[in-house]
Amino acid sequence: MSVPAIPGELFPNPITGEVVDLTKPDEVAGALRDLRGFRAEQLASAIRYLEGILLEEMERQGTKTLRYGGVEAKASTKNETIYDVEALRASLGRAGCPEERINDLITEEVTYKVNGSVARELSGANPKYARAIKRAKTVVPGPTYVSVK
Repeated sequence: MSVPAIPGELFPNPITGEVVDLTKPDEVAGALRDLRGFRAEQLASAIRYLEGILLEEMERQGTKTLRYGGVEAKASTKNETIYDVEALRASLGRAGCPEERINDLITEEVTYKVNGSVARELSGANPKYARAIKRAKTVVPGPTYVSVK
């Protein structure tokens, strides 16, 4: 893994505003701690707060779009549609919809998940089970993280 920093390069810590000297590991570790401490929930909360202010202004002005110079704020709603599948199937059947079309509309989704704890138990209990599980298992490397306290 290559280090993106050039010796002497500075990095602005977006949380504290301090400038971090990337040649000093203690400063890098402190900046990483700060960034990890500022979790997505805090960021999401700040975003919702600012959105609320703009939504109130849009309501006051009676518009869904505010324009300020080169900035445009536009309100939109992302709806999620949820169907009562059994009621839909019954209603369409009573309405005379062919079963084939109902099956095109409503698809079944099945997912399987391996319980890692049970896999370890089986592997430890029987060498044949262990080999079978090993043959079926693929480990995909994830990103490398550095923990800072």
